Order: sequence, then structure tokens, then C-alpha cells
Amino acid sequence: MSVKFFGQFLLYRNVVTREQLLDALLLQGERNQPLGMYAVKKGYLTHEQTERINVAQRGMDERFGDLAVELRLMSETQVEELLLMQRNDHLRLGEALIETGATDTATINSEVEAFRADQAAFETGIIEFPPDTLHSSMLSVPVELTAKMLMRVAGVRAKIQPVEVMSDLPDDALITASIAFTGALNSEYVLSVSDDIAVTIAKRMTGDDLVSDAIVEDALKEMCNVICGNAVGKFAQSGKRVDIAPPLKGAPTMRAGDKGVYVALETAEGKVELRICNEVVA
Repeated sequence: MSVKFFGQFLLYRNVVTREQLLDALLLQGERNQPLGMYAVKKGYLTHEQTERINVAQRGMDERFGDLAVELRLMSETQVEELLLMQRNDHLRLGEALIETGATDTATINSEVEAFRADQAAFETGIIEFPPDTLHSSMLSVPVELTAKMLMRVAGVRAKIQPVEVMSDLPDDALITASIAFTGALNSEYVLSVSDDIAVTIAKRMTGDDLVSDAIVEDALKEMCNVICGNAVGKFAQSGKRVDIAPPLKGAPTMRAGDKGVYVALETAEGKVELRICNEVVA
């Protein structure tokens, strides 16, 4: 048993085909609009203001509506109005599959119940670390931020798989960047992603559809910088002083006896692996 998306669950159980799932996901993408689009339609924001908020959001762990209020571009009342509209319009995957004719309501209702039972063990909202993990409460911060910022920066939805003791270094087929924490947490944050996800990150960060290998590598380093910079801010709020070094290409050099934790993040777009090593496992 592992963490899955509902679509993966339906594929595994042969309820729908991959083509039917893709059609439903396409319909979802057309219907489920970001909050900024609702703001533009209502006349609360211009396209330029929406993009300004989107750019700011890529560097911090804040929701679109909260940033819009902070920047004095919208009122809290306007944000609440738009959130209600967005929730009312939201098309769930099961509904999209029914609408595209892939399955029926009775089947979806049954599969939703089966999916909830299958995933119940992972829906605690708590990241559990192996027993010998040190600083687990601190480590949960960059792990959660990795999933959050993948969505906010690159539009990649990720689910955090169970944390394991690290047993190897990143695969050379993945693109890797790392950053060092020092202070209350002395460790290396190592993020590895497949080519497709790295390119998506670079395109979203630069706003350019044509990105070179060097730009892709720099974008992943900046992604690490954003995640770890936000983590440092959260550590400071709890009274812990942590600094970060500039991000580097690749994984850090490992020493004999070094240990760490490994987290796979499940996505539909490609592979994402997170390692936090050195002084995190007893």
C-alpha cells in the first residue's frame, strides 16, 4: 500500500483506461480555474496584477488571496467571495469521469469509499519519520514545503510518501540540486527531479517556453532556495536559528557513516525525490 492519487487508484483497479483518465483530467483543467482568473472575471484584478501576485507567490509560502490582501489589491471580503465561487464551481475527478462518459455515479461512489479506506493510513496530516530520526519536527517543515512549493511554483501536485532511512544517493538520470542548513539544524537538503518536472519548474519561473539546460539547473537551485528560505523563516518563528548556504548543483559529497532520510513525492508528471542527510539519523 502506498500514497496514491484517485486517478492512479482507478487505473490500478481497471475502473477506467488511461485515455479516459486523461480526458477527464483535461476537462478538470478547463473547468477548475485559479483564484486569479475569478478575480479578473469579476474585475477585481487586472491580468498584470494577477501575474504580480503569482510571481510573488513563487518565493513565499502564502496563498494567492492572502498575498492579494497584503499587497492591498483586494479586500478580504472580495477574496472570500471568490473562494466561495471557486469551491462551488470545482469539478472533482469522479464528476469529470461521469461527465465524459467513462463511468457512472454508482461506480464512482463505490470507488471513492474504497479509495478512502485504502488511503486512510496516510491521511493523518502528520509526517512520520523512522524511529531514530533526529529533529523530526524541524525536518517536517522542508518536507511539507517541498510539496507546497512544487504546486505553487510549478503547478505540480505532489503527495508525500512515507519517510524512509536514506539508503543511496540520487540517480544520475535525475536533475539534482542541494542546499546546506547550519545552526539548529546541520544538514543537507537534496532535491532530485526528472527532466520533465525540472523543465516545468524552469518555464514557470522564467515565464519562457524555451529554456536551456543551464537555465533548468539554475531554476532547480532557485527552487531549493525558495523552499529552504521559507523553512528558515518558519524555524525562526519557533525560536530556532538556522542559516542556509547558496544552492549548489548536484548532491553533496557524502562521508563514511553519513545518514539521512529519504522521501519520494508522488506526482503525475514525473519523479521527485527528497533527501535530507547528515546529523538527522542517530
